[in-house]
Amino acid sequence: MRNVMFIAVAVFSLVGIMRQTSVASAAEPESFQIGKFKVWAIADNIGDRDMSVFIGDPEVIKQYAPSGKSPSGLMCFLLVSDEGTILLDTGNGNPLGDARASLLMDGLKKIDINPDKIDAIVITHMHGDHIGGLAWAGVPERDGEGGADRA
Repeated sequence: MRNVMFIAVAVFSLVGIMRQTSVASAAEPESFQIGKFKVWAIADNIGDRDMSVFIGDPEVIKQYAPSGKSPSGLMCFLLVSDEGTILLDTGNGNPLGDARASLLMDGLKKIDINPDKIDAIVITHMHGDHIGGLAWAGVPERDGEGGADRA
């Protein structure tokens, strides 16, 4: 499994460079093959983000986001091979109770993946939009315990 984890992180890095998924089309999981891995790109937290969180020249921000909002989508990746199933990041979860906030569990259902069958969860870094689903998206349960035991 350690080799699979190393490959998973490498694949995730390549996916970030090779794959650009538009926010508009991200509601449906997409799959592609990289070597022995079937990789699923699963959207989480699709929507418009408030630009006030960005630091910079307000006029420049207003020029590129006149509405004060910017389309945004966070992606989780599921790698499936004969050696196991690995989830890369868990998205933002649902910390504010927004029904559209966490799409990870719905995405897993759409591709017929039972969260209990995920062998490992790889967290790329400790930002809320990458770890929030451990508790909020319910990996594997929506009971607040999440999937932290597999991360």
